[in-house]
Formats: sequence, C-alpha cells, structure tokens
Amino acid sequence: MNELVSLNDSQDLSDIIHKGSEEDLQKLLGSDNIASESKLARLSVNYATEDNDENTLPRGHYKLYDPESRNTVYAKDVKLRPFVRTYMYNVWDNEENQFSCRTVQCRSMGDPFHDTSGGEKCGRLSKEEQNALPSDSAILTQQKNIKCVQVIYGLVTIEGSSRPDLVPTAEGFGDVGLRATRGERLTLLNQHVNQL
Repeated sequence: MNELVSLNDSQDLSDIIHKGSEEDLQKLLGSDNIASESKLARLSVNYATEDNDENTLPRGHYKLYDPESRNTVYAKDVKLRPFVRTYMYNVWDNEENQFSCRTVQCRSMGDPFHDTSGGEKCGRLSKEEQNALPSDSAILTQQKNIKCVQVIYGLVTIEGSSRPDLVPTAEGFGDVGLRATRGERLTLLNQHVNQL
C-alpha cells in the first residue's frame, strides 16, 4: 500500500520537487510502489547465434520473453492479434547500458513526442536539417543514435521451445509488446499491419 505524504504549513511544494529525492516525489504523488520492469511479454526477432550455455539458437526466428517466468521461447512463426500501434524515439547509452533519453508513445508520427530531457524526439532533426549538415558533423553522428521505434500491443500465440534442441510445445501469452526499429524491420511490420 502507498504511504501518504502530506505538506505542513512551513513546507513549499517547490522545495520538495527541487530538493527531494525521486523516492520522496513518488510518495508525494502516490506512485512509489510501481514496478520498474514491465510485466508484458516481449516479442522480437532473434539475432543471437547461441545462448549463455552455448546452445545454438535459431537466428531469424521469433523469440518471446516472459518477464514473470524469465523464460524465452523461440519459434519460426507466431500469431499476433494487434490491439494498438504506437511510435516512440529513444537513445541507447552503451556505457550506462540503459536509455539516456526516451519519448512518450504516440499513435501518430505527427503527434508531439515529448522526451525525458525536456525536449522533443530526443533531439531528432528533420531530414532537411540533417541534409544541411556537413557529412563529418558530430551532430549528424549523434542523429544516427536516435531511433524511431514502433511498439505494437496485442495478444500473441507461439508454438515453440525454450531451447531449440527440445521438442516444440505450444505456449500462449496474453498482452505482449512488439518493438521494431526503423528501417527494413519497421517497413515489413508496417506492411503486415496495413494488410489487416
């Protein structure tokens, strides 16, 4: 259960916001008991050739990771029933091994993509602005790290195995998040969704 934090007469809300810890702010807003890891299963394409135990993995097959059981299931085909498609931008920091900037998820590319740094689209420039930059520009190099991601929420059914060397078993999962970065995978995903 969330613990209530109340302000007394001598406290100013701005003091708590500017001087308080993130935990204090979460308590003040009543959201201190939120899990940091998503409970949604995640469907993606497997690009690894082997797992941590050096078992060969089926490259190019789908993989479904379930965070509750911490199991990954591999299969050549899946059935996906999409409910909603959103877009977002993010920047991955390899040194910190986490996202350094992310935007809200939006249903349309024309929506404002407010990000965690206080800007929009994680600083992504338009194609015209990028084309105006010199080819050796550091800003242009930074732009390549800003990814546009498509996220699809829906139901997925997969017949596969936790290990490629085992007999396949049917696994059914509820809500799932499917991510595709821009480029070929995003184009293929758009073609499938648009055919529905």
